[in-house]
Amino acid sequence: KAEEEKEAPAAAPEPEPEPEPEPEPPATGPAAEPFDDDDARTGRMNGYLRAVDAAYFDGRGAEELTVENALTVAADAVPDKTEEEGFTVGEILEVVATGVERILRDTGLDAEALDYDLRTDLLASYLGEAPRRALVHTFGNAAVDATSEAFTFREGTPVSCRYDNDPKYYPGRVARVYVEGDGAELAAARPWELRFDIAYDDGDAEQGVDVLRLRKEGWKSKRLLEVGDVVDADHRATRSIRRGFVLGLCAEDDTYLVLFPSDGSHAKVGRRFMKALWSDRNASAPNSPNTTAQHVAFPEPEPEPEAAQSFGKGDAVEAQFRDTQEFFPGRIEAVRDDGTYDVRYNLTDDREEGVPAERLRRPSDRTGPASASFAEGDAIEAQFRGGEEFFPGRIAAVNDDGTYDVAYALSGDREAAVSAEFIRRPNASASASASASASASA
Repeated sequence: KAEEEKEAPAAAPEPEPEPEPEPEPPATGPAAEPFDDDDARTGRMNGYLRAVDAAYFDGRGAEELTVENALTVAADAVPDKTEEEGFTVGEILEVVATGVERILRDTGLDAEALDYDLRTDLLASYLGEAPRRALVHTFGNAAVDATSEAFTFREGTPVSCRYDNDPKYYPGRVARVYVEGDGAELAAARPWELRFDIAYDDGDAEQGVDVLRLRKEGWKSKRLLEVGDVVDADHRATRSIRRGFVLGLCAEDDTYLVLFPSDGSHAKVGRRFMKALWSDRNASAPNSPNTTAQHVAFPEPEPEPEAAQSFGKGDAVEAQFRDTQEFFPGRIEAVRDDGTYDVRYNLTDDREEGVPAERLRRPSDRTGPASASFAEGDAIEAQFRGGEEFFPGRIAAVNDDGTYDVAYALSGDREAAVSAEFIRRPNASASASASASASASA
């Protein structure tokens, strides 16, 4: 009985219930917004995918690599939601990215070749913006204290700026510095978020300029660009300058594959037709733009030009297009009262106004080996508008300035004022091939 009166052992404590996981905070930003399936957004994303295909896969996925196909291929990845609930931008772009990866795999292409996140690039294309990776690559990711006295472009700083996105730079001063977008502070902004109001020396003013359009005396711009560089480039379809970024390098012709986020188009663009970030290549201050980007060697300065020549309307000339170092053939279309000239370029049919005489020369002023001479009626082959391929034709006229009018045999087209450097005799290619064969056999 005494044993019965002994206290029973204490029961084991009940385990405490596992705490319920805290709900994840709702996603914010553009990816959390309702997906808008309009043609413009889809077109930009399709344009981006075409550019990726051209840059990384030599166009081998062109027929399959579309948003529509990606959504079909990855239909099983669509979230289980009702139409009333709707889909967010992030949810749909996740499905698109999954479908793109499957298409690449099924086409025998390696999705791992893409050295960046496909999803963030698709979001940027959906929004019509340059992706953040390109902004960070170009401007650096360090926050800028735009209120500091050490800030590169503080108010009152003398600068040069491309007025209204014109290719030329005009002197002025920074009138105001502010930040674009909500939540960003002037004391801790990313360089690409900063905007500037400019007061030009000639009395004009402009608002909302970003750092890519500014430069200071003594600064340099990259001569060789890299994948990811944000640029302002010639958009040939609209004959305007648009913001883009370098998606690939085209070694075969020394051009760059540029994607224009505003419409999703892409094009091969020569370096001379792009404006990149300017910086002090010896700068080490944290507030100088692009200090994290690689600087490349710059060419020695060109010698001072000789005394300017004068030209007349209709004269054949060669001009440095938009302040580039290379000369391109064209004709004088107009002589202005201020001593500058309007030039029509032969190769592209572009027109440039207000070209100073220092950027012009006559075709006969070229240095180097003498060009071949031809007579009216000669059978020749010519590079139409300076392209890579030669086409058969005849010399239709010999001009006083040393250029030629060419009538092409296959198309019936006629091209005026063709420089001799773009013409060869029909047996020139055969002679070159024969010489090469002889050298090989020897």
